[in-house]
Formats: sequence, C-alpha cells, structure tokens
Amino acid sequence: MSKDYFLFVEERAETAYLAGAVDVLSDRLEMCCEYGNALDADVFYVKDNDLSVLDDAVKKRLHSYKDKWGLRIPESRIDSICFDLKKVRSSDVKSVLCGALENYCVKEKLSDEADEFLSSLRWYLQEPLGIYVPAHLPDRNIDVLGDIYLYTAWDYFFIDYYDYLVLIIIGTVE
Repeated sequence: MSKDYFLFVEERAETAYLAGAVDVLSDRLEMCCEYGNALDADVFYVKDNDLSVLDDAVKKRLHSYKDKWGLRIPESRIDSICFDLKKVRSSDVKSVLCGALENYCVKEKLSDEADEFLSSLRWYLQEPLGIYVPAHLPDRNIDVLGDIYLYTAWDYFFIDYYDYLVLIIIGTVE
C-alpha cells in the first residue's frame, strides 16, 4: 500500500518516495514466499531514531490507508497502537531477516532474495543499524497491522536505518 505515495501529503517528500521504493522491493522479496504466505513493507521517518515518535508516525499512516481504501477498521483500533520494541542483539540483519522468513518462504530462494532486498535498501537508506522486534508476544498491534497491510499477520519487525524504520509484516492475504 505504501506505493500510494499521494497519501503522504503531510509527510516529507523523501518519505513518500522511499515508501514507494520499499513497497516495490518488498514485492520482489515476497515472490520467494510459499503459496498462501505474504509479506509487505513500509517505511517511516523517525528523526534521530527516536522510537517515542514511532507510534504516532504509524498511526498517521494507517489512518491515511484506512481512509483511502475505505477499510472497516474502527479508529480506536488504530489509535490503540503502542509499540513496545526490543533491539535484537545480532548485528547480522540478513540472518535475522532470513530467520524470520524461513518458515514462510522457499528456502532455496530466500538467501538470494534477502541479499537483493537488503542490498537495494542499502542503496536508498545506507547501512542498517539493527532490527527491532516486539518485546512481548502475543503483541496486540499485530491484528491491526494485518488488517491494514495483508489479511492476517503472524509477525512483524522493524529494520532500523538512520532516521528511518522499515516495517516488515509477515502473514497471509487469504
């Protein structure tokens, strides 16, 4: 959905452009998913990597998507989003990405597609700084993210870049 950059009226032009690029790149990564599984990605501007502004950035975007697509999700569900994230200790973003996707993708394709995805993101966003995952499971945000981005979501995480967080959502569109 982030390819609909015209929804980003109140956001930075760079964020709108990056959202379109990240959406296209995630479509390519999604091609290695096994039948029935899906993933989507979005990017959020988080100045100085200040996680305290992430909730509002995500809520604002989700409200835009909801309004544009006429989704029947109560405003209160979107407004209830509150991320409690922890940083993964591993500095190897590829291994964390592959580990999160390994149960949903064709293993023979995953490594190459993850390399391509991260390499392309690096071109736009430079080197990743790490990965953030939900601190507690089950996470109450996952249902809202699934309803907006896919159909049902099973997992999500953020790849941290300087001033940006890339959201990866894994689930199904069926």
